[in-house]
Amino acid sequence: MAEDVKSEHDAMDTMFQTKCIAMHVTNQTVLKNIPATSKVFHLSLWSFDFSEKAKYGENGRFPTNMQYKSHVHSFLQNGYESAREAVDVRFGEVGKNEDDGITPFSVQFVDGQNKDVKEEELMEDPEMCKVIASFRYVKCNFKKLQRAEEYLYESLSLANRTSEKTKPSCLDYVLSFQEAVRLKKSVAGHLSLRDCLWSAITEYNRRVSKASVSKVLGLCT
Repeated sequence: MAEDVKSEHDAMDTMFQTKCIAMHVTNQTVLKNIPATSKVFHLSLWSFDFSEKAKYGENGRFPTNMQYKSHVHSFLQNGYESAREAVDVRFGEVGKNEDDGITPFSVQFVDGQNKDVKEEELMEDPEMCKVIASFRYVKCNFKKLQRAEEYLYESLSLANRTSEKTKPSCLDYVLSFQEAVRLKKSVAGHLSLRDCLWSAITEYNRRVSKASVSKVLGLCT
């Protein structure tokens, strides 16, 4: 497995060293270790977890083709516009030691995962080279939260705060709360599934009431 990761890392590194792409890259200082506090920083593209569970955890299967369809034209026309909006990230399960090194393909998403496009083949097109070069360094936001399920609530909340984002679907809510319940049950096994769900809904509603976004009602009916 380690060899597979290294191979993928090297392949992406080689892609960005291609002359037509490298000439458009603006070098940035990348974060090397997991931060102890909330901050803004840049990461290399190969830092990100591209698996289906990178946003919704064990209940995964994201992003969908519909999400890519909504954003692909912007990618191809403008590339990654870091000045416009950064990617909101998390570092796997909460509790991992701060200042641990960031391993390749490990950083997960709170919001903005559709900005990270992985190109496998290059077209001999100067404009396409500019687009791919824009993904060499990805600007990120990290908000330090105490528990893993809080990142799920934050993801739903962020998507409701601006008209530019795709609003969470019913499936987004179901997957988020399914994962939140799994996380709660893993640390409080004595609680029933119903109690864990109501606890998750209450915590989410408390968080979003401060941001004036949609609350969750009636999930237990």
